[in-house]
Amino acid sequence: MERQAWQDVQGASSTWLTQDEVCQREPFLRHQQGALHMHEDTQVRATAMVAALSQVVRQTCQVVLGEAVTSLSPQTGGVMVTTQRAVYHAARVVIANGAYAKPLLQAVGITYDVFPVKGQACLLAPVSPRTLKHTVYHDHGYLVPKRDGTILVGATANLDAGFQTTITVNETATLLSKAQQLLPALADAVVLDVWAGLRPGNAVGHPLIGATDATSRVIVATGHYRNGLLLAPITASIVTTIATEQPLPARWSFLSPTLLAVTS
Repeated sequence: MERQAWQDVQGASSTWLTQDEVCQREPFLRHQQGALHMHEDTQVRATAMVAALSQVVRQTCQVVLGEAVTSLSPQTGGVMVTTQRAVYHAARVVIANGAYAKPLLQAVGITYDVFPVKGQACLLAPVSPRTLKHTVYHDHGYLVPKRDGTILVGATANLDAGFQTTITVNETATLLSKAQQLLPALADAVVLDVWAGLRPGNAVGHPLIGATDATSRVIVATGHYRNGLLLAPITASIVTTIATEQPLPARWSFLSPTLLAVTS
């Protein structure tokens, strides 16, 4: 198994389960084949994580909401940030506005193509408790059982929606159909919530994380596509390392905006 070999090289423990073994662990799944079991696979509730981060930030920072940044201007000793309402001066600026980053990247000379990819997901409440015990990923879709018994179903990837985040019948139907194909017991589940958001897609296959020049006044962290939460800890580590002027490990250099400028 190519995927299992790659996981092993990265230090993640995994085991290939036969169809019978999958049936023993997840009896409600529609079993058509075996599965790769990731022993250390974990999950977080995205809304709870964002709320916790917001609380921490507010304890140490001034938070300004509702002001779109219209321009960035690196200057000697810092960066001038112009918004719709005011002008701010900062020693350093981090561009981390996801799918909306392209104009700001262009303002500081970065040609990295970030574009919105709409993703829709939903939350279901199964009639039977303990319908699913493990996170299941199959054919670009996933089922994630939560502690309260609900199951998260995700997620669509719409490249044609632009910056629209409206909930559509077609995408909702796609999600529910995939959910029932994997877990037939969800046919009677209650739909608790449906939502949509914009992922920052990119044309190079990996996020852009690093300083835009040797001064490190402007730092970029965007283009994570579907892996924003998964890569949040290492992204924060890289940004912090740069902002505090510490040496960055060579293994992360391929994410640098300066390298992109040279190779593009």
